[in-house]
Amino acid sequence: MALASSGITTSLVGNTLGISNRNVGGLCTSSNVNPWSKWKPIHSTVSTMTLGELKNRNYGIQIIQANNPTSLVSAIKANGNLGYKYNKPTGGSNSPYRLGDFRNYEHSAAMPLYATYKDGAVQNIGGVTSSNHASYEKPLAGIESSTPGGDTSSLAYLTKDDIYVVYGTDGSKLNLHRGALVTDGSKSYWYSGKLYWWTTQMQQFAGKTVQVYEFLTNAVSTPTSPHTGNANDRFLALPMPVASIQVKADVVAGSQKVQIIFRAQQRENNTKYYDWTLQFSAVGSTYRGGTINNIAVKLCKDNKGINQIATATGLPKSLTVNDETTSQKYTGSLYNNSTSSICWLCLWFDNQLQRSIQALMPMPDPSLP
Repeated sequence: MALASSGITTSLVGNTLGISNRNVGGLCTSSNVNPWSKWKPIHSTVSTMTLGELKNRNYGIQIIQANNPTSLVSAIKANGNLGYKYNKPTGGSNSPYRLGDFRNYEHSAAMPLYATYKDGAVQNIGGVTSSNHASYEKPLAGIESSTPGGDTSSLAYLTKDDIYVVYGTDGSKLNLHRGALVTDGSKSYWYSGKLYWWTTQMQQFAGKTVQVYEFLTNAVSTPTSPHTGNANDRFLALPMPVASIQVKADVVAGSQKVQIIFRAQQRENNTKYYDWTLQFSAVGSTYRGGTINNIAVKLCKDNKGINQIATATGLPKSLTVNDETTSQKYTGSLYNNSTSSICWLCLWFDNQLQRSIQALMPMPDPSLP
């Protein structure tokens, strides 16, 4: 609970901060002061703090910002990997210590917004296909406090709307959204709104430890709308903007609809015949299950399915495999009526070639001479 608006004493403040110091200067500059309280000691020339003065001074919080993400990262590094500075009073007539700054002080105030990633997090990026990109798009959406109406005057703590206010070259307030830059120290890429781990650029980070720098920006950068800089671009660091995470080549949970269990073997007594079995499974965290359509197995001269020889019959046009279940097993034979001695069994569904396999050669019976 916040301190009262009157009756502030050095003992009350010291007890609230959990320190033994009772000197006004020591209290105002204590490292235990919560910078996310709206009311707190800040650098100012006034003798008595007011809400208007707090607002004019951005509540004593200087957000690290730049006109491009690369410069922002450099500024964050220079600031000890913090995205802000807390401008405390320094004493003297130009920045006096004021015990009254602790009026309405909220020691338990939470940080106004948090990053999406935390140190030590793991990001899996393996198993990307042309149809599962959504599973590899990480929304940038950490916890944040905001006020839809915009009026924060009655609050004892700071919100995003209090300290993340920036204006364009024409004087209009800019609308900010989240963004992040990912780097391994040599390569760096940034996006707004989401991190698109399926892209060729982000796939380069597989198997590496990378740093993620998160910020607010008015600029846009997506795979379909690459960023082009302009004079209005603003990049503002989050309070705790940096996380070191592991990027692994493991498959993302739920990124695959079904597991394909597909086998084929040439018939021992007539190698022109290719016997095949096919089954679908949605067992395990990688597979989410669902309906697959237009299922087809074809015998082809190549693994791209271009030169087709024969098409299997008896497969369903549509099949639903529920999560944590397995479909029935489908079997069949295809005859190679071509002169090609090497053939491929190709599987299609959802209007895409999903798998190409070569048949196993029949093994001779070792007991025969």
